[in-house]
Amino acid sequence: MPGQFCIIDLRPQGAFERLHPAGAWRFEPGEIAEWPFALPPRDRPVFLLADDPAGARAAEAALRAQGRTEIRRLASDPAAWPVPPESGPERPTVWPSPWLIEIENLLARSGRALDLAAGTGRNAVWLALRGLEVTAVDRLPDALERAERLARRVRVNLTTRVADLRRAGERPGGSWDLVCVFRHLNRALFPWIREAVVPGGLVVFEGLSGEGRGTRLSPGELQIGFDGFEILRERETEDLASILARRPR
Repeated sequence: MPGQFCIIDLRPQGAFERLHPAGAWRFEPGEIAEWPFALPPRDRPVFLLADDPAGARAAEAALRAQGRTEIRRLASDPAAWPVPPESGPERPTVWPSPWLIEIENLLARSGRALDLAAGTGRNAVWLALRGLEVTAVDRLPDALERAERLARRVRVNLTTRVADLRRAGERPGGSWDLVCVFRHLNRALFPWIREAVVPGGLVVFEGLSGEGRGTRLSPGELQIGFDGFEILRERETEDLASILARRPR
């Protein structure tokens, strides 16, 4: 399926719109350095489709400068592409947290979603692509500017808000059908999130786990933090703790 692959098409606009791999991004070779936040994690392979060998080499150099090593060339024959071909304007894929992909079938496709400590917005934009009305919150304006660029690129609406979540007065008001937190641990947010999500709404939380009590989750800490919620899915590894929980109706 398209979401499993990162395909960068370096061919001219006309050739791209006539036929391209589904979900491909179209870049000029010199643009790739400006969009590292839009591409998948560095350990994921990237496929390049190019007519110009010099352009392909420039793109490879830019990708390697980002720390990517799995870079492969695609043949021009659509029969050799790893995804079906399609025509028309760009509809690029967005790569969210793997935890969101794992629980995708349990998430709604409508409602109000809040992504806390959203960073450059890949999770927020992915949720917006699913049809949710998403607000992305982060304390770094430049990160949210990138999130807005990504949303414009894939043609979805995204609301952003600069706020320091450590300060109670800066946390967003209102009620939310879905609240997400990824790789941001502020234990003071646990009771606030419990109240911010509507009855029947969902909480998606993933944080670093292991040694280091101050900055990492201890075993079972998410389950304790959302005690009384229905735990729909949970996972703990050596490095990560993840949970999907529903507030009781």
